[in-house]
Amino acid sequence: MTNVPTSAKKLGRIVLVLDPKLSRQKSLNLTRLCNRFRVFAEVKLLAATTTEAQLLQDLDNYSPHLVLAPWHNYLSWKKIEGYFGLTRSSGPTFAGYHCGELHQREIGATADDSRIILLDFDGTSPEESALLVRSLISDETRSGILPLVGSNANIRFDSWLDGHTLGSRMDAVLSLPQIENGGWSDRANSIRILLTSFWGLIFEESTGVATVRKQVGSSAPRASLQIGISNECFALRLCYSMSTWTPKDTVDFFWPRPEAPTSSAQLLLRHADVLRVHRLVGSGDVEVVAALFKSAGAEKAPQHLQTFWIEPLQDRLVSEELYPERKTDPMRFLPPKDETAASPSDSIEGVRAQIIARDRKIEELRVTLQEIKAQLFARESYIAELKYGGIGSAAPASPPDTDSLLAAFYERFMINHDQIMQLIEETERPPSEWSADYPKQKLRLAELCQREETWVRKLAEILRTFQDDRARLNSRQAS
Repeated sequence: MTNVPTSAKKLGRIVLVLDPKLSRQKSLNLTRLCNRFRVFAEVKLLAATTTEAQLLQDLDNYSPHLVLAPWHNYLSWKKIEGYFGLTRSSGPTFAGYHCGELHQREIGATADDSRIILLDFDGTSPEESALLVRSLISDETRSGILPLVGSNANIRFDSWLDGHTLGSRMDAVLSLPQIENGGWSDRANSIRILLTSFWGLIFEESTGVATVRKQVGSSAPRASLQIGISNECFALRLCYSMSTWTPKDTVDFFWPRPEAPTSSAQLLLRHADVLRVHRLVGSGDVEVVAALFKSAGAEKAPQHLQTFWIEPLQDRLVSEELYPERKTDPMRFLPPKDETAASPSDSIEGVRAQIIARDRKIEELRVTLQEIKAQLFARESYIAELKYGGIGSAAPASPPDTDSLLAAFYERFMINHDQIMQLIEETERPPSEWSADYPKQKLRLAELCQREETWVRKLAEILRTFQDDRARLNSRQAS
């Protein structure tokens, strides 16, 4: 791990707002962690009751390089981002932290901002948390993997071109002696998933697109991979061009989406202890760093959100080369053997990569099939409505049978008759017992009687028609 300077010179100033939702033990752990920050930075603690307005006033007086706030305040305090500049790509910044279990669904839908920095102080050890904060406090250490693995680490490179295969690269990475010597063998499954997810970003989801300056000749790389390994950190760095993306597009693409758990971005979120993404302003390149720590927070709780860090960054601040050329140091490139010497089917790792890719495709097809079924159901409903006279028109009801009509008429006639009898009793009372509704009752009685008389007349016509038909029939039979 990068050595922390012990001199009196500090790298910057940090303002940290305490979290009122923490337990007493976690609050004590946070205070101890702040003491580690004081080794390399000036730290000012603000009470858990601090409001956004009070913090803004304090920023004018203190001018910090980094402001840390509880994750729930970080997501709701929009004025702090505006204070530092919504379109900034360097300089002081604002970040959130959490010291407990934070589920992906708790942070909600994609933010409107072009950045999101949430540091996990619970899933990482105090030394690892201090390393993350130390790399965040300065522009020069926010990118690359050397701030995480140390300047003396042996960095391996690999250029990804069309026609390359993953299996040989997977074998080459897992056979690196630093994995065994550094104690990373127990995280081999996580390393496989991270590499496969990187590969899926470029070749399966077609995220990486070669820029014009890289399209000279057939050897133009789709992406570049760098691997740095120390005893405390295993870091993978993927660089590719996405000139059409905006910083907001980058946030949207890598934002936690529990409803799509098999996409490459979501696999990186779930299996990396740290996921850091920079959209490099000026060059159109994207740098994705997935790091593993010995604390193995993602291994112990993959359902919880680990350190999640996305922000735009000036490309001039990136000191580590994005696309190293093999001629600079051929021995540090992967894989060491010829491209045609192996294929995904030649190794177990290649087969596993194919299975993961197949499962992802199946899940995508399942979701697509559900959408098609929903569209088909909606279309069939629409066609049925058109057949019955169009949208908004009721379907013509089938005519009821005669017996049901007679039964309903008889029931209605008796209800009307009972109401008439009741009103007759009310109106035949002495005038001294008349109520205030007496005039209305007389009108209602006349209305009901008129209705009954109309019904009886119609029935009389039906009976006369019946008698005439029966008399005609009887006379015809007699003759």
